[in-house]
Amino acid sequence: MSRGYCSVCKKYADTGKFCDSCGTKLIFPQMTSDSQPPSESAYTANSQNTITAVPDAAYSQTAAQNTPLQNSVHKSLGFKNMDRLTVIGIVLLTLYSIVGLAVSLFIAKSVIKDKQVFLVKINVSYFWLWLFVIINFLLLIGTLLLRKNKSVLCMVGQGILWLVTLALTFGVKDINYDDMNVSWSNGIVSTFGMNTEVSRVLGVSAFSIGHLFVIVLWIAALICVAAGRTKEI
Repeated sequence: MSRGYCSVCKKYADTGKFCDSCGTKLIFPQMTSDSQPPSESAYTANSQNTITAVPDAAYSQTAAQNTPLQNSVHKSLGFKNMDRLTVIGIVLLTLYSIVGLAVSLFIAKSVIKDKQVFLVKINVSYFWLWLFVIINFLLLIGTLLLRKNKSVLCMVGQGILWLVTLALTFGVKDINYDDMNVSWSNGIVSTFGMNTEVSRVLGVSAFSIGHLFVIVLWIAALICVAAGRTKEI
């Protein structure tokens, strides 16, 4: 009767089919009449290969489980698998925001220059104008990063912001500068801080009128992004 090898205790045993120490089923080599029994080192090598193969299999399972998780994280962002129409819409929306900002700053400077008389220098805070601009760009970032309905809602938010400022622009009466006429005529510098009506009206009117000239870009971008997001996975 051939000797069996215990892969757990790593020893040979003549106790039948099971190891007398741990009870593990013994390994019996397939032998022919002209073959020699395998050496103890061969059993050791086989058992080591079996043991080292387990971590590899475990690592493969872990990698397979992590890959879908990583993919789901990437797919949660709007630029993953972005449709061509969405890309076009994002480009148009970026142009709308950048060109609108440039026109708004130009209008604000023009309004201040138009109000200056004689040697008077007028300084008006751009706080409200920059506040609207920052909100507009945050909604642009949301349109880029978010997916599907959330992305489109950010674009709609940009449109609502512009409509509100436009309504305020045409609803506000002309600012009364009568109390400053004496200072202007004497060539004194006039400063309007962020808490003044002049600063608020300047920011609202400059933002709304500035983006009015490029509102066509926003409309085209909204159509492209809405159509593109519906095609994305």
